[in-house]
Amino acid sequence: MIAASSLDRVVEAMAPLYAAMTLGYGAVRWWHALTPDQCTGINRFVSVFAIPLLTFHLLSSNDPYAMNPRFLAADSFQKLFLLTILFIWARLRPRPDASSSLPWVITIFSLATLPNTVVMGLPLLRGMYGPQTDALMVQIVVLQAAVWYNLVIFLYEYMAARCAATEGCQPDGTVPASLPVSEKEAAVAAFNGLVEEGEGEAKPPPSPPSMWVTLTVAGRKLCRIPNTHASFLGLIWSLIAFGFGIKMPKIIDDSVTIISGTAIGLSMFSIDIGV
Repeated sequence: MIAASSLDRVVEAMAPLYAAMTLGYGAVRWWHALTPDQCTGINRFVSVFAIPLLTFHLLSSNDPYAMNPRFLAADSFQKLFLLTILFIWARLRPRPDASSSLPWVITIFSLATLPNTVVMGLPLLRGMYGPQTDALMVQIVVLQAAVWYNLVIFLYEYMAARCAATEGCQPDGTVPASLPVSEKEAAVAAFNGLVEEGEGEAKPPPSPPSMWVTLTVAGRKLCRIPNTHASFLGLIWSLIAFGFGIKMPKIIDDSVTIISGTAIGLSMFSIDIGV
């Protein structure tokens, strides 16, 4: 519970975030200072550069050898426990609803265990409990960025790849135009791996793809996400840097810090500009 004396620090921490969000909304809705193409560019910059570099900065500056194993084990256990319960629930659902189980599993798991720690969590807890919470929060961010976010993204891509491969492809191998671009790519990749030409004649509609084909399609799409590369590169660098006492060159560190420093503000700014 937040003490009354800490309420002002919470307001001080949260007000700038909502100020950035309000400014973004006003820039589009009220003042028309940004065009749709400019809004798309800002969102693209946040997702491709700002957030990945912030993830890299947090992971690379965290000492993995000084992390609290009991704290991390408790956090991991509660996530794995909930995920197991959700998969059991999905497995026991009636067969007609089985196809819609995985989206619910991913959504419930994300909402229950993966808060927006970087953008909202760090400023909020720093205002509530002071800067001493940064060490524990960074450790949570490390696990979320390196493991849990990638797991959720992989589940989403697995779901899209399997759905597109089993339902998105027509008997002639074409993909319906109504499918999103990501599902089109997944469907084409899965279809190309499944359908074989037989003596110059077209084959019947493709059967459900094998687990290996679906995992391959999902894995390839996961590898295209910049934040995936940033999380693993940050983790690898932290293991090397703190293990051998190596410091990142200042020119690189300053470059990463400058760009990553824009992530929180632009993330809040861009929440409403695409509405």
